[in-house]
Amino acid sequence: MQLKSIILLLKIYRQYLENEERYKRAYIWESQQVFVQKWDINAVDMKAMYLASLDNSRSRRLWNRENFEPRKVMAEILGHQPDYGRMLFSDLLNEERDLTGRLHRFVYGCNELFSDYLDSHVGSRLQSHFHTDNFEMAFLYLAFRYPEKYSFFHPESFKYFLEETKAREIPEGNDPDRFVKVVNMVNVWMQKEPNLWEIHLKRLNPTTDYMDNNLLWVYDFFLYVHEKNINVQSLLTI
Repeated sequence: MQLKSIILLLKIYRQYLENEERYKRAYIWESQQVFVQKWDINAVDMKAMYLASLDNSRSRRLWNRENFEPRKVMAEILGHQPDYGRMLFSDLLNEERDLTGRLHRFVYGCNELFSDYLDSHVGSRLQSHFHTDNFEMAFLYLAFRYPEKYSFFHPESFKYFLEETKAREIPEGNDPDRFVKVVNMVNVWMQKEPNLWEIHLKRLNPTTDYMDNNLLWVYDFFLYVHEKNINVQSLLTI
């Protein structure tokens, strides 16, 4: 990736963090704080714990939007088979195991849980569990559980960022190991940008939001660049 492209994009991102638009996704740090406080893999009531861990007073967009209800469906299948669900999350969040293997086992396990749920609930209107091999929800759990290591995964924004910064290889499909490596690398550059972290923190509420080091601002950065269709190469020629 071109460092000069990343530096320019960070300067543009700084402008975003200094205007009113910066609050657009500020709610995700409240969700992270809630998860950190509520998540307990050993909870007696797995379904209740899961629901409590994914909560937000401002927005539920991370897990509830049009044709996307992973929280609702996961809660249902956890209520149906809590022990299997507990085992599934324990494996996903086990940092001693290979990341790609964990992600694929998680998707496979969700498929199995959902299929068994439908067999036991004839006539159910649930169409999907939404924990698919794009790994969006799996990375949400990982980012909430390990804030300093993982970020949310939005494949389109990640690919757009790689293209704009002239990365040597653009992954054809989802490459979780590459994603984690790039996110951590970009975070280092973001941390080096003078006062950028402090400016980011100003949009958060210290009484409700997660304020410690975390990589969710890299997700916010990627999404902003993608949403604005910033063509950094054209800007470099000006």
